[in-house]
Amino acid sequence: MGSQMLVAYLYRHLVYSICWCARNCFKDGVSEIDEEAFSANVGEFFPRGPDTEGFTPQYVVAGVSFDLMVRGDRLTMKDRILVPDSSISCGDVATAHALAFRSHLCGRGDSACIATPGNGPPTGLQNMGELVGESGISFVQTVWSPVQIDTPGTYRICWCVDDSWDPVKLESYGLCGSGFQFNVQAGLVVVQGSDGDQRFQCTSFQPCNLNIISELPFESGDRIMVVAPPPTSTNSLATVCGRGTTGLQVEVGAFHSIYDTTTTSPPLFTSTLGVNETTTTVVAQPSHYVGEFLLESAGQAGLYRLCYCKNAELGPCDDPVAFAQFAGILNISGKVEYEPSRGIHQQCLVSQRCHFNITGVWAMQLSFLDSFRAVPTDIACDDEADSSSYPYFTLQRRLELSDTWRSEFSHKAGAESLYFTGDYKLCYCQASLTPSRECTPEQHTQEMGTLYLVGAKSRMEWTCRQGAPCELVVHGWRVALGDAIRLVYTGFNCGDIDYGDAFLGTGFDANPSVANQSSNLSDGVLLHFDLGRARGSGRWKVCLCVASTARSGNGCSQSSDYGQKVGELLIEGLLRSVTPSSQPSTLAMASVLVDVIEPGNAWGVACAASNQSFEQAPSSQSLLTCHQSMPGCLGITRLPWRAEQGYNILHVPLTVASGIELQEAHVWCTGDLNLCPTGRCVLPPTGTGLTMALRVGPDPWTEYHAAIGEPLELQVNGNPLNTEGGWLKIVWPSDGCPEVTPAQFM
Repeated sequence: MGSQMLVAYLYRHLVYSICWCARNCFKDGVSEIDEEAFSANVGEFFPRGPDTEGFTPQYVVAGVSFDLMVRGDRLTMKDRILVPDSSISCGDVATAHALAFRSHLCGRGDSACIATPGNGPPTGLQNMGELVGESGISFVQTVWSPVQIDTPGTYRICWCVDDSWDPVKLESYGLCGSGFQFNVQAGLVVVQGSDGDQRFQCTSFQPCNLNIISELPFESGDRIMVVAPPPTSTNSLATVCGRGTTGLQVEVGAFHSIYDTTTTSPPLFTSTLGVNETTTTVVAQPSHYVGEFLLESAGQAGLYRLCYCKNAELGPCDDPVAFAQFAGILNISGKVEYEPSRGIHQQCLVSQRCHFNITGVWAMQLSFLDSFRAVPTDIACDDEADSSSYPYFTLQRRLELSDTWRSEFSHKAGAESLYFTGDYKLCYCQASLTPSRECTPEQHTQEMGTLYLVGAKSRMEWTCRQGAPCELVVHGWRVALGDAIRLVYTGFNCGDIDYGDAFLGTGFDANPSVANQSSNLSDGVLLHFDLGRARGSGRWKVCLCVASTARSGNGCSQSSDYGQKVGELLIEGLLRSVTPSSQPSTLAMASVLVDVIEPGNAWGVACAASNQSFEQAPSSQSLLTCHQSMPGCLGITRLPWRAEQGYNILHVPLTVASGIELQEAHVWCTGDLNLCPTGRCVLPPTGTGLTMALRVGPDPWTEYHAAIGEPLELQVNGNPLNTEGGWLKIVWPSDGCPEVTPAQFM
């Protein structure tokens, strides 16, 4: 008696007989087995493993998660699978997961991606119950879920058992570490979806119809995505579909079926069945389906990936992960012919940073290396002439909106002063089409639109007389009635936001002023702006708003709409300004600094105060006759000597009735009336005048002079004062006066 162990490799799940040969097992003279000599059946062998004979293909949709199942005899959690393309046989050295078998599965939005379970043990083990194999043992089914395959086609399921798998360390000793060990075919997966090998040819910036072919029917709500290239790259072809991509979506417009008879109507076939020759009519099944997608404009040249979302299985089509199927490549080429109806037409206010937007599929295709330059209309786009004085535009940002794309081009900040009013061509350079992948001035060869730089053609200086009507005339380009000017303090920048009109020039009947008259010239338009009476004096910055380019989009309604400085206006007057002095005012006296331009005669400069404001500033004559002409007059003072050019201090004595709690006074000043032909040389030029807060109690800034050994008489000013029981105490300056409350003054 003896025994011997023999090893055989079995690749099919069948019942195997063990045949025995005692002697003469080989043919005479050759080393070839004589099969007839193995005539003794000594047993049967039932191998464990997947069912290799009775499996049915699993039909799934490309890009949709599914359960990959293997059915067989005595399968365990130690089993492993690979899913190669059908062109590779199980057990080849090259056997591996197909590229279309996704290594990671991602959900919508920013949810975390998970690794496919297809690289490890089964995720589930199910008993098949009454389904019994030849060995008499019930079949079991191993499941790997979820898995995804993103490309249509037929794929093999190749099986290997790894008895050394460590479920704690999640590693093995490599018994299933090579492709040749997965030598048992355990099933087939048939993936259906759109044809990812299609090629579409479209002409640049022209409408383009894309007929997408699929093995499954199209439905309303299906969409394709033209995948956007990265804005930092000149390579426009994306490598993946699904998570991590973005682009322009196009909804299916129409769809139909295609039959082998080259018709879109289902043909009828007649067949004869059975001995009685029964006739049956059968409707043929479509060979494939076609969905029609229309791009209104193909955009610029390049190769672009198309991805498909089948709404029924992957929808709603509102997230990149839903566009999981490859649908082909779009090849856009052809010379760009400028069409005004499809071109870019932009107006910008000169001297302001100019930008324009591009929308649609073209906006999605642009990179930061693409650029525009603007040249005068009489110069060709590819002219190599010096272009330093022409606007040059680069991509600032690229935004994906809810239903389209938008790219914003802007010229370099700080270069606004280099550009002049006029009409320009917009010339475009696509960096990916240049040899160096960069744009030089002469490579901006594609005319794509027009740019109008509008506004004043030059800066000017205007002069008006204080108190007299004032009109400004502006020479502009593409300006019109409805445009406006705004006068501001010289320290304020045109176009800045002015909260509460804090920097708006005062003393004008109309500020801002809207153009009320225009006249055409051969090189532009003259606009007339009536400011009305100029009651103030000094220098003002003049800012222009062209309504068609207003930032607010609502005409000249905001301070930021007035973006161009067109010059300065000098209002000639007798006084330059009236400001509070360093001495705080009290109920007894208000002190102001008057900046005098033309001094005039002695007693010429005067200031008056009132306890109320008016609709407009009083006239010079009303101020000089304050008690008779100004309601609420508190007092008036006149400089008894000839004023100095520059700052002069005037103290206005205030008379306030006893018991009245007056907290502020309104002060106006005038120059010499003899030098004021308009009779309105008052500052401030507003109805509120200079508002001065009044201190309650005695005036603490009065100086007294005394001589040692001589009598001293002190006169205290203030309001209110306790004239019945008031006392004075003289202390050293270092000691200071004790704090008292206003009630103690009464």
